Amino acid sequence: MEAKIQAYFEKVNMPTHKTLDEFDTYLYENHPKRTVDRILRMMENRMDEGGDIYANIYRRKNEYLRLSLDVSSYSTDQYRKFFEWVMTFQELKPKHILDIGCDNGFASCFYATLFPDSEVIAIDVNDKALECAKELATQLELQNIEFRQLDFAEAANHFSAKTFDLIVSLSSIHEIAKPSLLPRSWSIEDGVKLATESGKEEETFTQLESLLIDNGMILSMERLPNVDYIAARAVDLERSGLFVDWEKSKKITYDESGEPQTMPAFYISKRRTDRGIVEGALNLYLNRAMLSTSFGTHLLDVEAEVQFDEIENKEFVTGMQIMFLNGSGTLRLEVWKLGARLLAYRYSNVGYRDLKIVPKGSVSTIKKEFNKMAEEYEAFAEVAFYKNIEERDQLEVI
Repeated sequence: MEAKIQAYFEKVNMPTHKTLDEFDTYLYENHPKRTVDRILRMMENRMDEGGDIYANIYRRKNEYLRLSLDVSSYSTDQYRKFFEWVMTFQELKPKHILDIGCDNGFASCFYATLFPDSEVIAIDVNDKALECAKELATQLELQNIEFRQLDFAEAANHFSAKTFDLIVSLSSIHEIAKPSLLPRSWSIEDGVKLATESGKEEETFTQLESLLIDNGMILSMERLPNVDYIAARAVDLERSGLFVDWEKSKKITYDESGEPQTMPAFYISKRRTDRGIVEGALNLYLNRAMLSTSFGTHLLDVEAEVQFDEIENKEFVTGMQIMFLNGSGTLRLEVWKLGARLLAYRYSNVGYRDLKIVPKGSVSTIKKEFNKMAEEYEAFAEVAFYKNIEERDQLEVI
C-alpha cells in the first residue's frame, strides 16, 4: 500500500514539508517571487482580488503545472492519508469512477494509476486547473482518464443515471454543498431529531444518489469542523437515499506542512446501516481516551457533552441561563454534585460545550462567578437563575 503511494509521489515529484516556513521557502526557491507572494497572501485570506477568493486562488495557483503541484504539496500528508484509507477497501474494483472537484488532477491520476482497468472521469469548473490536470495525465501516460469542465450542479444533465460505481471527493463537496447546520438544540441527539423532522432536501446529494449504481460507494473526506456538522451531513445524505457506513468511515489526522489537522472520511452507499446518526457521528469524532471524572478534568465540545451525559448519579446544585437579545443563542451554566466533586458544565443551544471537574468546596466561588457574569451581561442579555431542572425547562430560549 505505502509503496504504491510513495512510487506515485516520486513519479509526480510531490515534495513533503515539515513546517510552513519550509513550504514557503520551497515555493520561493522554485517560482517567481511575485507569484508566490500573491498565492501565500491569498492562502492566508488576506487578499481579495474581487469575486470569490477560492476561485481566485485556484486560478492563480494553476497558472502552470509545476506551480500547481508545488502549491498542492502544502497538503501532501492529507493526500497520503486519504489514499491509504481508500486502499484499505480491498473489495474496490471500480469500472467507472467520478472524481468531483479534481483541481489539478493529482488525486484523479492516482485513481487512474491505482485502478488501470477503470475509466476515470474527473470534473472541475476551473479551466486552468483542468489544463494542468490534462498535462499531468499526459506526462504519466494515462489512457483511462478524462477531464471535463463541469459544474457538479449540472452533472445529472451530462451523465446517465447509475453511471458510476465509485464517486470520490477530496475536500470538494463542502464547497459545492455548503455544510448544513443542525437546528438550535441543547444536545446533538435533539438536533439530529429536529433536522430529520424538517424534511429539507439537499440537491447535491440527490444528484449523487442518482449517479451512483445501487451497490456503488462514495468515498469523501471533507472539512467538517465538529460532530454537529458531521451529523448534519449524515442527515442531508439520508434524505437523498444515501447512508454513512460509520464502521468504515474514519476520522483522519494528518500534518499540513507542520500544522495538525483532522477531517472525517465518509464511506457512503445506498445501504442503510444499523448504527444511527447520533451514535455514529459521536463515535467517529470521539476520543474516549480523553474522558475522565478526576479532579482537574477539562473537556470541550463533543467530549464534554458525552462525558456529562454518561456520568450517573449526579445531583443538580444550581444553574444560570443567559439568553442573548441579539438572537445569537442561549447559554446555560450549571453546577452538579458528584460525591466529593463538582461538575461545572457550560453549554449552549448553538453547539458550545465545556465541562470542568472541580473540588466540592468550589461551589461558593462558582456562584460568585455567576453573579459577576449576570452583571456583565444584563445590558444585552436576559439572565435567569434556576434551582432545579423544572424551573430551567420553563425558561424562554432564543
